[in-house]
Amino acid sequence: MPLDILATKGLQSNSRNVEVEAFLEQDGESGESPHYCRLYARSFAFDPAAGEISVLEMASLNLPKGLIYPEQKSYFCTLAWCEKGSFTVDGRGWTHEVLPGQVAVVDNGIHFSVSAGAAGIVGHYLLVDGPMCHNLLKDSGLWQGVFDSPVIPKEWLAWIATGLIQPSRQAVVAHTSHQLFKQVGQQARQLYANPTLWDACQYLQMHWGMAQLNVDSLAAHLDVSRSKLYELFKSHLGVSINKYLSDVRLFHAKRLLTDSNLHISEIAAACGFPAASYFSSWFRKHAGISPSALRADATRHSGN
Repeated sequence: MPLDILATKGLQSNSRNVEVEAFLEQDGESGESPHYCRLYARSFAFDPAAGEISVLEMASLNLPKGLIYPEQKSYFCTLAWCEKGSFTVDGRGWTHEVLPGQVAVVDNGIHFSVSAGAAGIVGHYLLVDGPMCHNLLKDSGLWQGVFDSPVIPKEWLAWIATGLIQPSRQAVVAHTSHQLFKQVGQQARQLYANPTLWDACQYLQMHWGMAQLNVDSLAAHLDVSRSKLYELFKSHLGVSINKYLSDVRLFHAKRLLTDSNLHISEIAAACGFPAASYFSSWFRKHAGISPSALRADATRHSGN
């Protein structure tokens, strides 16, 4: 459902419009200090129906250089927009830098921290949890990473924030947030270098665990020739399809090694490798460290 349709359903009353306008008018107010973090969090228990999501937290912030969010394991999905300055999202073995006009997407079940860049950060974020949170990115056509988002949906974030603290509005706030994730996915596709390339990357990002996934199966799924796909990946991303898929699998292999208790053989199977020995050789070649050594390093780092 487009957000302009949601407007007619969600922002009907004058009182609700007043709330949103009051929230938006705060943007840019500095007081004694130019720095602030206006945070709206769900302060009560909310048990969404089976299959649903719920909103945990929304914030607008203007903060100086330094650590914003210390490393923790997330039990929510995140959208984080950068308006001015920059910030980095640091996981175990990966980093996303987010610049103005971009949005970071972080999946649930991930250990990560967030730091503001040298010029500080003006930005906004939304945290969504619930029993179906683990399917939210896939359902929205997104994957973990950084995407172009030149227009920050401040009005909708404001409406979510003002509704978040009221128990009676949780269901519609959750629905709006779900639609917002989908809107981010649709906008990212529209702004991507090529729609066919986006669809190819999306398919690889969604099905990286399939053992039979390769160039031929991707071309067949998209009904595009192998040569056309090779040309798109090389000209726009500077890598081959196999390299892109290998990087995706490596990212998830590292995530599973550091953020789960799965046995290495289970991780190998989850990443599309029929044998743990082959997976270990492949991982060492591409990561420069063995799977067991990476897991041990992560364990020491976390203090477990």
